[in-house]
Amino acid sequence: PLIPVFGDRILSAGQSRVKFAGQVHWNQDLQRSFNYYKSSELELITNAPKNPWIAEEDSIENYDDDWAESNTRPKAVLKYRSVVKSGQQVSAPFRADNQAQTQSVINSANQAIADMDITSGVNQSMMGDQGINQVESGLALLTKENAGEVTTAQYVDNLSVSIEQTCRVVLNMLTYSS
Repeated sequence: PLIPVFGDRILSAGQSRVKFAGQVHWNQDLQRSFNYYKSSELELITNAPKNPWIAEEDSIENYDDDWAESNTRPKAVLKYRSVVKSGQQVSAPFRADNQAQTQSVINSANQAIADMDITSGVNQSMMGDQGINQVESGLALLTKENAGEVTTAQYVDNLSVSIEQTCRVVLNMLTYSS
């Protein structure tokens, strides 16, 4: 026999049929959002071109091949000539700032994680993650753990009901087998 362990019982307005859902059900859309944000972040980073070099043309003269390959092959040393123009020392070649603009995507992914914590009712501090340099008393930690238990108590209760039913079925089977 199959003995189910039910999660949440959902009765939608206007429907007579009860649906069942577990804790994961409430976080599916948020998890999809998080996956999308992380994929977008990776795509932004991988599609960003390597930072180009900005150099005075005269300063890299005679070293054109080395500079042309500098984004495709690692070079231990890139030589250049010191150049003076109009009595001013021209700066050495430098890379242009070409960072992928990922901060907004990272913030959105972090918000999706926070939303999942709220929706599930269980956050990192309840799971023992105290953060950096946070020391808390045993009573404070126990209170946080208990807060997480309140939001998931129905799952433990439903599991115990199913275990009881399993015991009844097994005892019933033993009675008939002898």
